[in-house]
Amino acid sequence: MITTVTVLSFILTVSYSLIFGDVSTHAAESPKKIAILPFTMNADRDLGFLRAGIVDMLSSRLAWKGKVEVIEKEVVKKEVASVPGPLNKKKALMIGKALGADYVILGSLTVFGDSVSIDARILDVAKSDELVTAFDQSKGMDGVIPTVNKFAEDINAKIKIGRA
Repeated sequence: MITTVTVLSFILTVSYSLIFGDVSTHAAESPKKIAILPFTMNADRDLGFLRAGIVDMLSSRLAWKGKVEVIEKEVVKKEVASVPGPLNKKKALMIGKALGADYVILGSLTVFGDSVSIDARILDVAKSDELVTAFDQSKGMDGVIPTVNKFAEDINAKIKIGRA
């Protein structure tokens, strides 16, 4: 015979599962993988240090143990080198798939005189969709770091990995 307590227990158990999901599933989720592609540099001088700096800044701001894994830049560089021609969305998604990434970051930095423009976007590899874009134009290099910081914050918010 089914009692009221049994029915209520069943309803509470099902409700809890629907609201909070299966706890073991959340604990076993693998971290999201992000590939940060080298930014395209458009400048009249060598800004390789800035290209590496942008990748390092994004890596440090996005990596989160157990939640987000940034694919090593040397592994990414090797895969990028295997794809001929300039990077675009289609090639970035191909690289992301080859690396087993959930997301791929693609961007460019343009320096013309003392004007600096940074454009970046993160792509969802599985959906072939653009999640977040960042753009900043400033006089001098002063705008680059705040733009990279804001872009990393936007990425964290969009893929729901905000830091605790």
